[in-house]
Amino acid sequence: MATFGLIVVTSGLKLRRGDRSGVAPVRLVAACYFLFGLSAFIALDLSPHFAGFMVIGLLAGLPVLGGGPTRSGPAGSSQARITD
Repeated sequence: MATFGLIVVTSGLKLRRGDRSGVAPVRLVAACYFLFGLSAFIALDLSPHFAGFMVIGLLAGLPVLGGGPTRSGPAGSSQARITD
């Protein structure tokens, strides 16, 4: 769990800087948490403890939903400039 947490925190810091290179690992961690929580929730008589894993998976996955470029330039910069 500590390794998953470190991956998510590191990728979150990258996302704040505009670098989307850490999106895939976060999606994998979020999916693992959600699927584990869902399967344990169903298998263990709907224990609310495992619903927490589903919530953690959803919260970790929300910021990385959607596509986009894997790396973006500095804020306010334009890739192509039109000059007259």
